[in-house]
Amino acid sequence: GAVARWKTRWFVLHEDELAYYSRGLAAAPPRFVGAASRATLRLHKPPQGATARTMTTRNLSWAFGDGHAVFLRAPADSLKLWIDACEDRRMPVQRNFSATD
Repeated sequence: GAVARWKTRWFVLHEDELAYYSRGLAAAPPRFVGAASRATLRLHKPPQGATARTMTTRNLSWAFGDGHAVFLRAPADSLKLWIDACEDRRMPVQRNFSATD
């Protein structure tokens, strides 16, 4: 199903681990930790009719081989940082992902 409401989360990609925290990086333990080497970064398609001016955020997700998926709504200007970090770790990057395709 669709995500009903976005909540603030903190994501860390370090070596071969992607972790997310629900209460800041000082909160332990992380809510999720997954092996980055077993994940695909998916950049979701922008909504129909979106323009560069209206797209201040983009939806990303990491799909793990075991069926888990972690979703992130990131500032549009941070996309290149996420893509580069994932590609540096040899993670596949799927651009223009759509769950309905």
